[in-house]
Amino acid sequence: MSDRGDIRHDREPPDMVVLDRDRRAPRRARGWLERLYRAELSERTLEDAKLILSELVTNALRHGLGDVVVRVTLDADDCLMLAVTDSGDGHPHVLPVDPERIGGVGLTIVERLAASWGVAAFPGGKTVWATLGTTPTIHEPSFTSGPIGPDVKDRTG
Repeated sequence: MSDRGDIRHDREPPDMVVLDRDRRAPRRARGWLERLYRAELSERTLEDAKLILSELVTNALRHGLGDVVVRVTLDADDCLMLAVTDSGDGHPHVLPVDPERIGGVGLTIVERLAASWGVAAFPGGKTVWATLGTTPTIHEPSFTSGPIGPDVKDRTG
């Protein structure tokens, strides 16, 4: 463990980064995550995690305020948690799929790839988080049993 001024890091490199509000922030977050966990995660899990993190950072840039704080942890049960904090007061939600709309699919991607995700609101901001196991889970809609949900369109017929 090392101490740098008022910031304590439990690992090297640190498992938290503060990103400026910049269009390059999602790319920087992906690169940081890859450097941090390249040796610890399978290629597929790392790619899923980078995509989820990119979507969460992009949402923080588009809908939030202030710096974007990214935290990542890998617990003893090999559960990877990605968390993105911003100062915006909006509460993110999954939008229905609309092939006519440009954008608005980020949380749909997160929902499909993550084992779980959610929002922790606090006065002055929120943290949007997602978890991944080291064995990837893809939540696919079932077109063979049961009705199709309101946010899934059947494009087979």
